[in-house]
Amino acid sequence: MVSRLHSHTDGRLTCNIIVTTSDPDCKPHLLQTAFNLTAHRSRSELKKILHERYSKPVDWDSILESMCVQSMQQFEAGEPVVELFIDSEAESKPPEFLIYPLVPKYKPTIFFGDGSCYKSSLSRLFSVLLTLPLVDNDLKLRVSPNSERVLLLDWEADEDEAKSQLLSILKGLHLGIGLGVNYRSCHLPLAQDIEAVAARIDEAKATVLVIDSLGPAAGGELNSSLSSVGFYNALRSLRAADGKPLTTIIVAHNAKNPMEKRKTTYGSTFFTNLARYIWEVTKVQETGSDDADICLYHRKTNITKLFKPLSFHIHHNSEGMSFTRQDASAIGEFAKNLSLPDRILAVLKEGNFSAAIIKEEIELEEKEEGAFRKALYRLCGNGGKKLIIHLADDTYGLLLKDKYYEP
Repeated sequence: MVSRLHSHTDGRLTCNIIVTTSDPDCKPHLLQTAFNLTAHRSRSELKKILHERYSKPVDWDSILESMCVQSMQQFEAGEPVVELFIDSEAESKPPEFLIYPLVPKYKPTIFFGDGSCYKSSLSRLFSVLLTLPLVDNDLKLRVSPNSERVLLLDWEADEDEAKSQLLSILKGLHLGIGLGVNYRSCHLPLAQDIEAVAARIDEAKATVLVIDSLGPAAGGELNSSLSSVGFYNALRSLRAADGKPLTTIIVAHNAKNPMEKRKTTYGSTFFTNLARYIWEVTKVQETGSDDADICLYHRKTNITKLFKPLSFHIHHNSEGMSFTRQDASAIGEFAKNLSLPDRILAVLKEGNFSAAIIKEEIELEEKEEGAFRKALYRLCGNGGKKLIIHLADDTYGLLLKDKYYEP
């Protein structure tokens, strides 16, 4: 079997090969190795090894020549054309998630933010949730019931630090069990290290990649499209051992541009454009405190609607790191960043209030007056989903209080 075809800048075309036999007199597995399809010397060396392991008469020259020719033709032909048959009567298939609504299956998802805002900790938490898998959790996250094989590719920390982070999170979950997460320290950009990474994916039988972090994984001049496009092309070439796409969780930093109202992923716009799903992570924490609050804002999606912000309270000390789900509106710094309808709903969650009191509570600016009236009108079900009711005493009340903040 030939897999992992990869073209190198020096002209080499390499692959992984597995050689087996159905001969009942021998063990089925003969050899698994990386192989250079374009070097005649590689064929001679491979022929020698195979002859040593299977001494019966075999025309290895013809077999290896045929394998090389067919593999090179397949690579040059590229991906096949697939006819997409669309049945107008069929129901649309919703996107699958490994962690709903944060991590869609088979897609690259970016979590970006300032340094030290617990992005890496979140990626370790997701690794634990998916490996166990922790379907019954207090985080109000829907986790796939199938255990995933996670491979953590780390360009920032080291093995000891990663192990310490995972241990801290596991202790914080109070499960009293252990688990194994595959880890690899990296120092070359992904595109330059693609062959080795592909081999590690096969070894680990990985279905989920965690990339920490995007900058060093992309390498080069990050504001150049060559860096971003090269990274995504390399990522797209990777497959799980069964040939299916990988689910990828990517940790990234944000751009330091004070002129931009909304923050974005650091580097070329293609880092954002080519991702299918993006969350921004923000943090509120007092200096020296063991406690912090983070909020995740859904900034981009190509496959679903934009979800409402998700917030977690984090407690981190020598006993472990715990995550507790909370309303984003409960933290003043996060509430200011909510949309106007969400700010209105956050106030009404505490009770029924008049329009005047709602405006006072959300500190409505004069320029927002028109948008406020429109938001109330739509929230009452006029041109949108009915989430509030206008009562006879001229106050407004929230419907489904316990469910609104669930994504």
